[in-house]
Amino acid sequence: MEMRQSTARVENQKVLQTVEALLAFDKKKKTGVTLFEEDENDKIELQVSVWHIGGKKTKTVPLALPHCMYEKNRDALLFVMPYKVLRLEYKPFEAKRNLAKSYDVFLTDDRIFKGMSRHVGKEFYKRNKYPIPVNLEMKNLKEKIAEIMNTVYINLSNRGSCSSANVANVGMSSENIAANVMEAVTIIGKEIAALFKAKYQKGQTRKQRKDGTKRLTPKQKLIKKRMDAKLREKE
Repeated sequence: MEMRQSTARVENQKVLQTVEALLAFDKKKKTGVTLFEEDENDKIELQVSVWHIGGKKTKTVPLALPHCMYEKNRDALLFVMPYKVLRLEYKPFEAKRNLAKSYDVFLTDDRIFKGMSRHVGKEFYKRNKYPIPVNLEMKNLKEKIAEIMNTVYINLSNRGSCSSANVANVGMSSENIAANVMEAVTIIGKEIAALFKAKYQKGQTRKQRKDGTKRLTPKQKLIKKRMDAKLREKE
């Protein structure tokens, strides 16, 4: 059986119309309340849903968007502390939430990145502020950090069918917002397709024996057993 692929097209014109309607709605004040809250910095979030989840591990994907959504200098925190210190100082839920709200970007030494997800907690992931791994021994470290500060990331999680990322803000033009959405959809679509392809190929590999023959299902094993018994009777 071959893996079947389908591609859902997102039309640029429809995205642009949706963005224009969204911005118009935001400008319309209803009892002094707008669609976007001030503490969210007027961000526009793109949510992606899939029918099936690909891969076993959560994958952080960088989205190199054509138009930068950040208008101000961003504050960053670099985790270089041992896990024990992180657990002790930020064990209470309130401490983790306050830390997540205090900085725009969180970086971590790539040597401790694998265990960070267990210690930072859901408050970081809820705000799309999952730590980004950095090789602190690389030569162009300053340039790399500057690149990370201006890059949007999406967390493709294996714990649910939905993922989201902030891709624009309401201060941008509708054309630039639409361009960011289109580019984000293109990148995310390719990443999801790659995850499903890898999962499918791994599943197919598991069905193969060491000698290259396919493993039999329980029903096939029963049929083979009966056929072998009949052959022995004829002998």
